[in-house]
Amino acid sequence: MQRLKKAYRVSIFLCFFISLCATANVDAAELIRPEALVELAIQNNPELSLSRADLSGAKAAQSLAGVFQNPRVEIGLGRESARAALQDPSSQIQNLSLSQFIENPDLRSARIASFASLSQAQAARVDAARFLIAGLVRRVAYEVLLRQAEIGAADEARALLESTRARVKLRVESGDAARYELIKADAELIGAQQRSQVARLALEQTRIRLQQVVGVDLPPGWGIQASLEDPVQVPNRTLVRGQLLTQHPDLMALRAEVRAAAERVNEARASRWPGVDLQVSQLRDRGLDRPARYETLLGASLAVPLLDPRKAAIDLAQSQVQRAELALKAREQSLLREFDSAWAALEIAALRVKSLSEGAIREAESALRVAEAAYRFGERGILDVIDAQRVLRLVRADLLSARFEQQAASIAIRVLTTEATP
Repeated sequence: MQRLKKAYRVSIFLCFFISLCATANVDAAELIRPEALVELAIQNNPELSLSRADLSGAKAAQSLAGVFQNPRVEIGLGRESARAALQDPSSQIQNLSLSQFIENPDLRSARIASFASLSQAQAARVDAARFLIAGLVRRVAYEVLLRQAEIGAADEARALLESTRARVKLRVESGDAARYELIKADAELIGAQQRSQVARLALEQTRIRLQQVVGVDLPPGWGIQASLEDPVQVPNRTLVRGQLLTQHPDLMALRAEVRAAAERVNEARASRWPGVDLQVSQLRDRGLDRPARYETLLGASLAVPLLDPRKAAIDLAQSQVQRAELALKAREQSLLREFDSAWAALEIAALRVKSLSEGAIREAESALRVAEAAYRFGERGILDVIDAQRVLRLVRADLLSARFEQQAASIAIRVLTTEATP
């Protein structure tokens, strides 16, 4: 008996020591705010880096569109030989020519304006990518919190089932309950253990996905300094819905692409008269017994649009304008639908959180207490207790899911209204 008491004390001490170590590990884990994760993702996310590289290319193309053509210089040296008896035996000939292409100003300005609009469109695409990455980081961060809460709920449910199974085992061994009640309790306990393992696997997968989105390795044992119960900021619906059509980066990019397409129409029209090629040449003839002879020529060449009036190029550019305008209208409607859907999801999640936290949780806990009390007095079987535990577990899982959906809907609205970056 003394050995049993000593072993019991040792086991209690070991459990206390393990709990202290676990608490120390939790305290030592570095907690990171979602805003800090967003900043890391903006700096290191690969997709955002590619978008910035595309922006650099668009700016370089804009600069290249305004470059003037270099002048062209030709130099020729030769010798003239005479065959007649009275002519000089030979003479030296030198030829120097200079040509410069003068581009049509309308063509040049239209091309520069087109590439400038494309550069603006890519800049808006970078902003859109930044908002999307920021929203995704926040959403996955709260999903990490959800998985952690699910693990806590699963462990709590498992501990409750272990306690219930222990009581059922005593009653079965004493003959006060049928053996099938113990079999039912064992089955429920196995299910609870599996749910706990699945929750831990889901947490690990979510943590990996968050690190992939951030684009950089986070410190070992990192955690999220936030909570699913964080207050949700609800903006004025009418105000932000009106700002959506004027401030969203996707729409700004599409409008810039419409302007670029319109400038390409002007460019195609101006390309019928691309420009004038000015030429200056001088021929120098140095004879042996006569003065040097100089010939200077001034000329210009111009492409006349007789065979190619550029009608096909103009029609193609106009079709691109129509396509860009249709894409803009479609995206406007799509964003409005996304906003209305996110707002409806936010309202539904808020109602679910309120109803579950204020009513359903209390009723499920009360029903479990009644079922356990009735089981102790022999008025109900273990199946009633297990059913009450299952209902409580499901209600708690619904509450966690509703709180996450509320945060996710709020994040989606912030992304649509360009408020997702710190």
